[in-house]
Amino acid sequence: MHCLNSNPPCRRPVIFWFSYPSLLIIAVLLINILTGCGTTSSESLSLTIPIIVDGKQITITTRPGQTVENSLKENGIELGELDRTIPPRDASLNSNITISVTRVKEELETIQEEISFSTNILPNETMAIGDRRIIQSGINGLQEITYRHLYENGLEVTTTVVDTTIIREPQNEIIMEGVHAPNTPLSLNGKLAYLTAGNAWLMDGSTINRRPLVTTGDLDWRVFELSPEGNWLLFSRKPQEGETEVINTLWVISTIETISQPIDLGIKNVVNYAGWVPGLSRTIAFSTAEARTTAPGWQANNDLQTISFTENGSVFSPTEWLSANSGGVYGWWGSSFTWQSDGTRVAILRPDGIDLLESGKKQTVTLSTILSYQTHGSWAWVSQACWATDGAALYAVNHRTDNSASPEDSTHFDLDVFYLEDDTKATLRQDVGMFATPSLSPVYNKEVYLAYLQASFPQESDTSPYRLVVMDRDGSNANELFPREGASGMLPQLVQWQPVGINSTEIQIAAVYLGNIWLIDVNTGSLQQITGDGLTERMTWK
Repeated sequence: MHCLNSNPPCRRPVIFWFSYPSLLIIAVLLINILTGCGTTSSESLSLTIPIIVDGKQITITTRPGQTVENSLKENGIELGELDRTIPPRDASLNSNITISVTRVKEELETIQEEISFSTNILPNETMAIGDRRIIQSGINGLQEITYRHLYENGLEVTTTVVDTTIIREPQNEIIMEGVHAPNTPLSLNGKLAYLTAGNAWLMDGSTINRRPLVTTGDLDWRVFELSPEGNWLLFSRKPQEGETEVINTLWVISTIETISQPIDLGIKNVVNYAGWVPGLSRTIAFSTAEARTTAPGWQANNDLQTISFTENGSVFSPTEWLSANSGGVYGWWGSSFTWQSDGTRVAILRPDGIDLLESGKKQTVTLSTILSYQTHGSWAWVSQACWATDGAALYAVNHRTDNSASPEDSTHFDLDVFYLEDDTKATLRQDVGMFATPSLSPVYNKEVYLAYLQASFPQESDTSPYRLVVMDRDGSNANELFPREGASGMLPQLVQWQPVGINSTEIQIAAVYLGNIWLIDVNTGSLQQITGDGLTERMTWK
């Protein structure tokens, strides 16, 4: 095309012509450029990592972002299941850091070891101090123990026990050891029976004149009481092998015959109360419960029955005084009972009140309501009480409100006297503690005394130790007698007054303290320990 005379002048396209050799040269140059760039990029993305493993240091090359474990594996270093690395095996590598590998190995070792037997010392009051007798030889047991040994880089770092299997239980050595000291014998009015190491013993007329009554070792302490004349002992025993749904059983034994066999009364599950009925010969009152697998282990029936037996061991059918009932607030725990001295009335002590039941009647009468106590546990508090000598009043522990938002949580417990004739009451002592357990004395030379236990820490009286206080029955002339000032307190219990007898000029109380029986003279305050085995749990004196 020609544009010689065009206006504006036309533009001609510029055409570059390349020969075939020129194109080949250009292609080679481009390939070299691209290859050079690729090599540089690959080198900049490589990491050189020092590795400390198996006691030496080596160097590996890996890519950024790889985990420690994968990097090691790619370089022929395998990790065991327990091996540890720093950094951790799942950490990503993004810089040239040093990796440390700790080889971890465990070994299990099972060996047999002996179990040393223990030695049990049983104090025996019939043996003199220093005398010892082996009752049962000791035999070591055998156990199999599996140890786990942990090694790091070939060195043991820990050894732990992972399993223990008893192959043979040890048999403990039992040694009878004498604790009887040759003291001057003390005369006793009546009979004093005591429960020690599951056996019943009797002192008759003197502290030195003692003998065992029951030696089965299975008395359970819930029931332990001499009859009013002291000729019979009522006690409860633990269930025997094969007895199901049985908490305990009720028995009696004569204290007169030197060799006597216990009489099974055929009564079971007596948890809260069993005792002698005053004025009736060989007659016992009791209240039953049903065994339960849940705490506290029973459901009380809150009934009251009596049963009689003959001297030769024949037992009559029970007579019902009070049928089973709910027992009021916290009635699942159960009621307790205390008899008027002539046996015409019985006081029923419930967690929320005190009722009276007269002989021959089925209907109870409420003497007083009592503010129930919230124990916040699987037990309930029940008042303790004793009758006045003439039956006109009842001395009892009463729960007093502190006007708080939760009255049942009040920790105030007073010793009150309830007068039956006019339905009034008076407070003899405040803040005595929930287990003050009042006890009225027999008539000593026309005088009657009231004993009770004073909690050392009244606001914590459920766990507090107690001290014995004796006063006149109107609450005057209170005298703290036992234990001595500065000594540890005693456990809650019903102390025993000396029966009236030939030594009526002496007024004594028997109490269990630190596992032994002590006699406390009310007039002089003198003390005498009369047992020494340290295992006494209960006692009764008639």
